[in-house]
Amino acid sequence: MSLVNQLRETITNFIRSVVQNESITTLLTSIVMIIFWLLVASLLILLTRVFVKKTKKTKETKESITVKRLIANMIRALFVFWITIMILQEVGIDIMPVLAGAGVLAFAVGFGAQELIKDVISGCFLIVEKTFRLGDLVEINGVKGFITDIGIRTTKITTWKNDVITINNGDIKMVLNSSLNTSLAVVDFKVSSDFDVNSIESEQFAQFLAQFKETHPEVLEIPNKAVITSILDEGITLRITAKTNTLKNGSIENELRKALLDYFNKEKLSIKKTIFVNVNDRRDIQN
Repeated sequence: MSLVNQLRETITNFIRSVVQNESITTLLTSIVMIIFWLLVASLLILLTRVFVKKTKKTKETKESITVKRLIANMIRALFVFWITIMILQEVGIDIMPVLAGAGVLAFAVGFGAQELIKDVISGCFLIVEKTFRLGDLVEINGVKGFITDIGIRTTKITTWKNDVITINNGDIKMVLNSSLNTSLAVVDFKVSSDFDVNSIESEQFAQFLAQFKETHPEVLEIPNKAVITSILDEGITLRITAKTNTLKNGSIENELRKALLDYFNKEKLSIKKTIFVNVNDRRDIQN
């Protein structure tokens, strides 16, 4: 006799000793067993949540945290399915013979659940292939933001407006991940057409850029001069690029703009304006 049957028999005997009516005894036994299974489900779900929270506190990589979170979601789904079957059995519905013998029904359910199956399989491949991880800055289906949750069926992205977008894993076709490699800071600035371009290739300007790198640890590489990107009647456009740590390019661009203004003012050089550059839209940027 299984432990569940032993528990059911114990509860039945106890209720029978208090209530003489057999129908009421059966009903109360079923209610108690349903409450028992609900408590078991709540406990198992709580344990999976504790498992994930404990993982966040340890010094693990984002890959391991993502995989553990996906495993926890899958375990939670299996527990819910199992508990549901147990509860149905307590109310007298045994779905096992139905699942074993209803081939046509299984085909219909499988056909209707093909989107769900596609989402689950796609989610597993996203994790195994390390397409993105928790905390990565990505753009999926035109939505840009940080990955905040990877489930067995859906992925959640939090945008810069703090909106949470949920995307089915099977609908993810192309991913732009800005967190896998180092980032590139790009600063374009315009000077007058009579500007002495030798000043941006001088030893003094090279020292300025080297000092900027030393005072900003997020900068990994920076050239020793600026390059000319265009020459027009209204002025000359110059560019400085710098390789930075992941997602640090925005702050470095702001700091470099301020440093350039200070340098040009100190050296009494004329600068007309700085130009914002969207790196994702520019194909001609070189490091």
